Amino acid sequence: MVRLTLHQLMRERGISAYALSRGTGLSYPSAYRMSRPTGTFGRLHADTLERLCEFFQLQPGELLRWTPGGQNGRKGRKGRPTVTMTAATGASAQSRRGRRSPAPS
Repeated sequence: MVRLTLHQLMRERGISAYALSRGTGLSYPSAYRMSRPTGTFGRLHADTLERLCEFFQLQPGELLRWTPGGQNGRKGRKGRPTVTMTAATGASAQSRRGRRSPAPS
């Protein structure tokens, strides 16, 4: 499972969710949700990640932590596996029916 490390960064630097909101231009509810100690989040848009990197002056990898064995294979709507997209190709990593997508030719 991928988690944000904002809570630790904010605690170390003495930054509140309100200051994060003002400094990044994000809404206060969004800043508050992202700064929770659990670090969990729903969607993280590239624009939001860029704002966070600029605010903290860090690389994206320094804002994220991956923990193996998280919620891999979690189900989307109606019990279907979620579809993930790769950034480089835009190809689906898993089809709607849970099968692997064919390899590109």
